[in-house]
Amino acid sequence: MEDDSEAYIDGGMVDAGTVFVVTRVAYFGSARGDSNGHGELKLVVGGEVLVNETDSEEDIQGVWTGHIEIPPGEETRTYLEVADSSTADVVLDGYFRP
Repeated sequence: MEDDSEAYIDGGMVDAGTVFVVTRVAYFGSARGDSNGHGELKLVVGGEVLVNETDSEEDIQGVWTGHIEIPPGEETRTYLEVADSSTADVVLDGYFRP
């Protein structure tokens, strides 16, 4: 209880002169929470909220398709947030465009 939040990164930066174009996002997780607090699963890609679930007893899964551009310097606008005993697995597919 009352633990500090922690953040991790797995990935890289978009090179100058290129844009990462996300065309597909597959996700699976849960937002159940427990006696210590609420559950939450929030997925944001390029500043666009794709999933925002709290205190759900059901598994959360889906596939988004479309077009979201992530330019250099805007990588932090793509993130996955989970809270208190929630889980998530996300795969971004796309390509780099000059």
